[in-house]
Formats: sequence, structure tokens, C-alpha cells
Amino acid sequence: MLALIAPLMILLAGSGDPLYGEGDYCVPKDVKTYQIYEGGESKGFGGVRYWGEDGWLNENRPKVEEMRQHKSQAEIVFDRPWSPARPERITLTSSFRFDLEMQTDRKARLKQGWKNAGYVSEGGIYILEKELAKVQQALALANRPAEEAPMPVLKGSDVIEGAATPGLVRQFWLHGLILVGGLGVLSVLVKLYFLP
Repeated sequence: MLALIAPLMILLAGSGDPLYGEGDYCVPKDVKTYQIYEGGESKGFGGVRYWGEDGWLNENRPKVEEMRQHKSQAEIVFDRPWSPARPERITLTSSFRFDLEMQTDRKARLKQGWKNAGYVSEGGIYILEKELAKVQQALALANRPAEEAPMPVLKGSDVIEGAATPGLVRQFWLHGLILVGGLGVLSVLVKLYFLP
């Protein structure tokens, strides 16, 4: 369900580039991405955020070396906007390697990733192919101008056919209840103060 709602929310918000996704679990378009290796094995593609600092790793080798020496914390935000996942917190050691991904390669990888996940691009957004007909129908309904239903004008003398008028008891039962309660209180007060 989230997979269907995320692209629709991007469409409704009208901001961001749907190819790259949006939110804390996605890597922004202007951030550099890397193929991330741990112990020689690829963990996938993503951006690297400094833990406890604002900012992303942007080809700052001296900063990475300094962080490795201090075994600093970082977050890997995997670049999979079709299936956002919680960032992975890591301790930077020499077992991690980051190979810069070219922007054109990233764009091609993201397009292929959306396609492999079953999405199609429709009107600048990515929608599950199996849900495309439903989304197109919903958008067509949303873009159709509202039609005002004609309202009948009733005069005071008009009677709606089949409408029953409430009886006397239904109309005035609350009034009667208040009147009976008030008479009860009045009789208690008269007895206490005026009768011996």
C-alpha cells in the first residue's frame, strides 16, 4: 500500500523529482552517491550522512580518513526510492570503501530500478503498473469539474410527499419533562416553607 501511496503523494505535493524520491529515507538529487563496500562485498548504492552532523559525504577523502581514525559513526541511506528503507548506522573503519557513482550512471540505475520494481512513469511520476488504470481513473475524476445538483425550492405551503410529520408527544416531550420537574421542585419548596 505504501508503494502506491508514495508516488501519489509526490504527485499531489508537486515538488521534488520522483526519480530520486523524497524524504529522510531517500538520497536527494544533488547528493553524491557511492557504491558502498564492506569487507570487499558490495552493500549497494547510497549516500553517506555524517552521524550527528548536518551534511553528506561529498568526495571529502581527508574527512573520511579522519572519521576512520576516530571510528566515527555514519549513516548509509540506500538509494532505492521505490522501496525506501531505514538508514543503516555504521562505524567507519578501514573495511568500508566508497566508490563514487557518476550522475548519469545513477540516473540510469534508478530508472532501471523503478522498472524492475514494477513501476511505470506516467505524467512525470512512478506508478505501479498494475495500479495504473485505477490511478488514471482517479485523476480523471479529480480533474473533472464538479456538477451542482439542482436543489428543489420548497415554499412554506409545499408538503414533501411521503414525509410523516411527528406527533404532538414527539414534538413536545422534552418540554413536558421540564414542566413536570419544575412543578415537582415547586411543590417541595411550597411544602417546606409555607405548610406546617
